[in-house]
Amino acid sequence: MSNHTCYIELFPAGNGDAILIRMGDTLIMIDGGYPSTYRHYLKKRLIELNRQGFRINRLIVTHVDADHVSGVIPLIEENGDANNPSIIPIDQVWHNSYRHLQINEKKIGHFLSPPQVRLPINLHDDDADISSGDVSFKQGTTLGAVLLKGKYNWNGDFNEGAIVGDSLKKIQIENEIEFTLLTPTSDSLKRLGDYWLRNLRKIYAGEINEDSFFDDAYEKLLEMVEKPVLGGSGNVSGGSDLVKQNLDEWMSKTHEDTSVTNGSSISFVLEYAGKKMVFLGDAIPSHVLTQLEKKVAHDKLPIEADVLKLAHHGGFTNNSPELLNRIKATHYLFSSNGKRYNHPHLETIAWLLEMNKDHHKHLHFNYEQDRLHYLNNPNLKVKYNYEIGQVGKNGYIQIVI
Repeated sequence: MSNHTCYIELFPAGNGDAILIRMGDTLIMIDGGYPSTYRHYLKKRLIELNRQGFRINRLIVTHVDADHVSGVIPLIEENGDANNPSIIPIDQVWHNSYRHLQINEKKIGHFLSPPQVRLPINLHDDDADISSGDVSFKQGTTLGAVLLKGKYNWNGDFNEGAIVGDSLKKIQIENEIEFTLLTPTSDSLKRLGDYWLRNLRKIYAGEINEDSFFDDAYEKLLEMVEKPVLGGSGNVSGGSDLVKQNLDEWMSKTHEDTSVTNGSSISFVLEYAGKKMVFLGDAIPSHVLTQLEKKVAHDKLPIEADVLKLAHHGGFTNNSPELLNRIKATHYLFSSNGKRYNHPHLETIAWLLEMNKDHHKHLHFNYEQDRLHYLNNPNLKVKYNYEIGQVGKNGYIQIVI
């Protein structure tokens, strides 16, 4: 194969994301799913890649949600000191935490001893039974804490500041590899900071400052907050033509995600040797569209991409007909087992097929789901110009472009 071949691996992450991208000698990791994702799959793969001479050039944690961040924490914990890693060298981590939010109330100073704060418990696993009740807050158990302890290069491409998509600046790493950030916007980060501050005041009355305690409190609070969930359609009756019967209804069913955490999600275009890949994390569709309009000349839209990783596992609140009309891809990637929220939603798939009838495309799912078998209908494949690519029976697929 050509030296410019790109390999994208989606790992078993339940309802979450855990992705590795290899481009030549460069390795990018996006999110880490749950602790079980790391223990049973990622750890072995990263050790293997390290033995082959790879290092993680960028570890991108899109946002603070358990299904994206909690599998990264044991990786950093076990990897230890960044200068003497036990699993694999990591050149830099992209991750927005409390320290990257512009909050006017922050002041210079530190705690002589950490204050006691009580937060609802979060068991951090995809198969955990999340119970109610309170536990005493414990420092040092979040991603920010382990990054500081291991002295990792944290947001170095951004002068250790916030990762924000407002600027037209592109981030180039290695030869021929370039990121164009789409989200989060500075407005989204400000909204998140305001939200966090309001909630922190309910459990803490002391001085807000730069102490690392607040990174820990921030991540814990965001992980345990309940997000609005709008359930999409679960099944298709009788294997019928979902678009013919349901498109009119589903085209108008565009209830956009209002979650402040998903609004802070890092999304980007990744380009390598003429290949273009779009990874949307759990971003908000209107935010992505606004950024695309700023960054791409209008006459060059839609973006023609090799790969689009659907936002929020194909949830209809984080995708839209307009978004799927602005990004035309050859390969569409879905990462979800569908067990918690029926992801991907059938509305999203209907939009994708209808808005992209003019070109041939491949749909890839890292989990096999019975409710998606209707997509194997030969008449649908011809009518909407698609084929089913890889379907992972155990949650793993590798796409080669």
